[in-house]
Parts: sequence; structure tokens; C-alpha cells
Amino acid sequence: MKNSKKKLVSRAGFTLVELVVTIAVLAILAGVGAAAYGGYITKAEEAKDMVQLANVLTAAQAAGASANPMVEVKKIVVGKDNSVKIYDNEADTGDSDVPTEAGSAFATMFGSSTLELKSETYSSKGATWTSAGWAASK
Repeated sequence: MKNSKKKLVSRAGFTLVELVVTIAVLAILAGVGAAAYGGYITKAEEAKDMVQLANVLTAAQAAGASANPMVEVKKIVVGKDNSVKIYDNEADTGDSDVPTEAGSAFATMFGSSTLELKSETYSSKGATWTSAGWAASK
């Protein structure tokens, strides 16, 4: 009877090897999870930027239409500093070609303080919209 008690007591718990293997497996899973989490954050920032840029487009088109129904927004440029320029042509010449009434209406509808591009795709270069859609500025 004494002998069987010793065997029972000595078998309780985990060995050092089992604990080390368990910790190693958990460390690998944590590393994989952290890498995947970084990818999710990047995608979320890009999606948020696209929503903000879609709002800029809607506000710019509404501002152009309210200032002069004959003006059609052809190009929007969002700079690295989050400044917005609205054009009624696709050339990059001069300042905004849309009348100043549209610029002030745009500022009223969509203040530049609310625009903040955070994704690596747009924050370092800005963004440009043409009829083809939004793209990172060159």
C-alpha cells in the first residue's frame, strides 16, 4: 500500500519538458496572431480612408452643384496635409477651378479638420479622384 501511494504522488503534475513545449506552442500562436492583427489594422485604416474620401467626393459634388449647377466636378486632390482642391477639369493647373462659392460651400459641408487620412497608402502621398475613382497621388 505504501508503494502505490508513492507512485501516485510522484505522477502528479507536469514535467518540465511538457511545460516548455506548451509555452513554445503558445508563443508561436501569439506571434502568428500578432502578424495577422497588423494586417487587419492596415485594411481597416484603408477602409476608413476610403469612406472619408467618398464623403469628400459627395460634399464636393454637392458644393459644386449648389454654387453653380453647370459646374461638374471632374477632379479632387487631397494633399498630404489633408487640404482639398476641387477642379472642374482634369488638369492640375492653377488653384481650384470650381467657383469660390463651391469652395466655401464645401468647407461648410466638410470641414478640413474632420479629414484625416491614416493608412500608409494615402497619408504619405495624398489622394486624387477622377472619373476612374480614387487613387494615391504620385
